[in-house]
Amino acid sequence: MMSAMQETRSGKREGCVSKEAWHMAMAILASKRSKDPVTQVGCVIVDPKGIVVSMGYNGFPIGCSDEELPWDKHADNPLETKFPYVCHAEMNAILNTNDQDVSGCILYATLFPCNECAKMIIQAGIKEVVYLCNKSKDKPLVVASRTLFDMAGVTYRAFDMEEAGSRTIKINFRQVPPPFHRSPQQDRACKQTTDASAAKKSEREENEEEAQQRAGDHTSADTEGTTHAMKHLSLHA
Repeated sequence: MMSAMQETRSGKREGCVSKEAWHMAMAILASKRSKDPVTQVGCVIVDPKGIVVSMGYNGFPIGCSDEELPWDKHADNPLETKFPYVCHAEMNAILNTNDQDVSGCILYATLFPCNECAKMIIQAGIKEVVYLCNKSKDKPLVVASRTLFDMAGVTYRAFDMEEAGSRTIKINFRQVPPPFHRSPQQDRACKQTTDASAAKKSEREENEEEAQQRAGDHTSADTEGTTHAMKHLSLHA
């Protein structure tokens, strides 16, 4: 026979986001910080326990103006394009670890890493790359990335869309849900606790004010006594 607790206890919430989808969603969210008008890339590094250790997105180095440096992809002068200046998301994520060891970690990126980022990933000891998009897979630099990964034993795979299915994650900052639902009895108990805390705080502040006032009175009396004594000595001098 089921106990009363078993009969009334509700089951866990179904349909929550999987860890894989959660990590890629964070990479997508990180990409929203990028100022690049054409390609916004986000990256998340996750340790073997599934804990996020770093995030990054593509942009210019710290202290380099987003307004002064170019964002163009094409120009007669290479120095008038973004490529000599921009830091990729993977680079920023690796540098943002604050010297934390990322050996054996998984890197989630919204775009397949370029050859330069592949070198950093290998040198950092990251063992797996999960990417959302590989639109440049036939370009030489991305082919070079795969060559480097294969030689170094870094595995790479596309994000499994089945993990997300048809799910759409929306963030509405104006709609903040309550942390939990309280019963009327819990509401009353919470209010009583809050009122008691406020009363104690008010009483403590009154006692402190009275103590300060008494100290001030003693100081004033001591000052008057000293002044009177000085006058008395002056008269007998």
